[in-house]
Amino acid sequence: MTTTLSTRDSLLRTAIRADAIGVGLIGLGVGAFAGPFARLTGLTPGWSYGIAAAFVFYGVVFTWLAGRQNIRPIGTGLSLFNFVGAAGQIAIIPAGVFALTGAGKAVMVAFGLWALFFGVLQLLGLRRLG
Repeated sequence: MTTTLSTRDSLLRTAIRADAIGVGLIGLGVGAFAGPFARLTGLTPGWSYGIAAAFVFYGVVFTWLAGRQNIRPIGTGLSLFNFVGAAGQIAIIPAGVFALTGAGKAVMVAFGLWALFFGVLQLLGLRRLG
């Protein structure tokens, strides 16, 4: 079931869709260039393919969920997920979990900032719902 945008939920739905479509497209790019991405970042090709699959899955699922009737719990969960994900992606760098290159660290920061940006937009969309 899908629903049309209303004035109150349009920001939340748009933020969820933009986040999901962007992450899905990034996943397609990482998957298509997993070898070069792995060499650039210091990750293994296996991790690159795993990230790609997770990003594409995220893109498909949340694009679909953005059209559901009751958007509040979806937006709440996704905003929280984005905030936790942003912290985790930034924390990976000093933790030394992966042997990241300089470019790999930059990619983790960029992914973290992406998640933080959309987490804030989704939170603003939730606040607009009242």
